[in-house]
Amino acid sequence: MKILLFHSKKFPITKEAQNIIDNEFQNHKFFTVNSRNSLFQELPDTDIFLTGVFSKEMADISKKLKWVNALSAGVDNFDLELFRKNNIIFTNSTGMHKIQMSEYAVMSMVMLIRNMNFFMKNQYNNIWNQEITQSQISGKTLGILGLGSIGRETARKAHFMGMKVIGINTSGINKDDFIEKVYMLKDLDTVIKNSDFLINLLPSREETKYLLTLEKMKLMKKSAYFINMGRGSIISNDTLYEVLKDNIISGAVCDVFETEPLSQESPLWKLENLIITPHICGNSDTYIAKALRVFSDNFQNYINNEKMFNVIT
Repeated sequence: MKILLFHSKKFPITKEAQNIIDNEFQNHKFFTVNSRNSLFQELPDTDIFLTGVFSKEMADISKKLKWVNALSAGVDNFDLELFRKNNIIFTNSTGMHKIQMSEYAVMSMVMLIRNMNFFMKNQYNNIWNQEITQSQISGKTLGILGLGSIGRETARKAHFMGMKVIGINTSGINKDDFIEKVYMLKDLDTVIKNSDFLINLLPSREETKYLLTLEKMKLMKKSAYFINMGRGSIISNDTLYEVLKDNIISGAVCDVFETEPLSQESPLWKLENLIITPHICGNSDTYIAKALRVFSDNFQNYINNEKMFNVIT
């Protein structure tokens, strides 16, 4: 069986990743490529394809392809019809981001509550100011929109650090003792009103597009903070700007935006109470290794004709 991994140069095959390939797939042909030319040479006789992209052109030359595994949890950049039309199993890598993204969430909350962005600005300007307000996340309420693997790991870490955690999932069922209360999307207002920190981890769907309107954001405490790590489409750039410019909430950290990359002309860059990162909260120097661990477990199910997980189509 031939397995092909197409990775970008910013996510190299580390020694850890190579060890997984050598140990877990030694009885199969496993190829790694990071250029378009090499990709199109190897695809025609590939059985299983690990990739961050899949186009019609790729589908057309993939004569033997039976399974595509996305090197991500989000799949909104994939055309699902391509897989259905070509009778290809399509899975994602849900579970691979929970460590680095939950750490980003904790980092963001601590930076916001300690006003680290103001200290950094003062450092650049050689200003020693001990009057900047300091507080702590312990004792605060964290509201998580989207209690999947990332949300639950964030909740576990936050609870350990003394926070009360509430959140939203599709069922409203709570399976974790470190989460105080789980709601459904219809109860969004309750979560917003009671949160000192509101973290968005929801995927991009029709029901989540512009979910956080100006009216919804006005339900937040004036002292509260917003962290967007899910999809930028949950709130428009205009709404985000107005909320922060008018100090409707205290501040925000955003890794994703309605339009990306964020335009150089966007007024969001000038806001002192907003920390911007360029859609990197899921990145890690162990990215490919993490993806391979998730894939390896599913691969065993595949070759043993057992039920696969993370199946999209």
